[in-house]
Amino acid sequence: MDRISPKLWKGCLVTLPPVGSGVSLGNAVPRGVIFQFNPESLEHSMTARITEKPPIQFKDFPEEEVVLEAHFDATDDMADSDTIPTGLGISRELAALELMLYPGVLSVIRGMALSNTGTIEISELSVPLTLFIWGVKWIVPVQITDVTITEKAFNENLVPIRAEATITFKVLSYGDFKSFKNLGFMTFLTHHSYKELLSGYNLENFRNMSKYWHKPPLQFG
Repeated sequence: MDRISPKLWKGCLVTLPPVGSGVSLGNAVPRGVIFQFNPESLEHSMTARITEKPPIQFKDFPEEEVVLEAHFDATDDMADSDTIPTGLGISRELAALELMLYPGVLSVIRGMALSNTGTIEISELSVPLTLFIWGVKWIVPVQITDVTITEKAFNENLVPIRAEATITFKVLSYGDFKSFKNLGFMTFLTHHSYKELLSGYNLENFRNMSKYWHKPPLQFG
């Protein structure tokens, strides 16, 4: 009997239209990047936010930053004659990644047009909701803060065909959203609840250790 290989989940970054854009989630077209190769490692950094003077209290939820390195390679596509966009290399993936740091072109044009007619003043453009999806059990709202792309190989037209991208993002929590009805708020609430569930499973380790805690101390001499 042939062994069935388990389904491989691919991590991704997905953006959805910002609140107030006039686009409902049901009609929204998600954009973003699916990692061609899952990063081999993720670097987490968490900083607690507590008061400096007694009584010590939580000022806010911890700041969490994640850094990962994604790899893109169009070599296999170039060898497949049936693949239509072979001349694009990995330009599509890199463009999608870079655009996650930009406002939409239509938003810029609409804002400038309204500003020129005196309807509104130029203001900061709304940032779309970005989700980091790492399997079914880690889905969090994030804000991408830095992207560094190193293009390592090109085709005859200088189109990149192989690259590495270091992506840094901040995990957003409750205080980053104005309403508990916001999709980002609810997404983080689900993530937080799942962490508590996992932590509950860890209690079994303490139960196994507790039988040693009630023994008398060691006697010497």
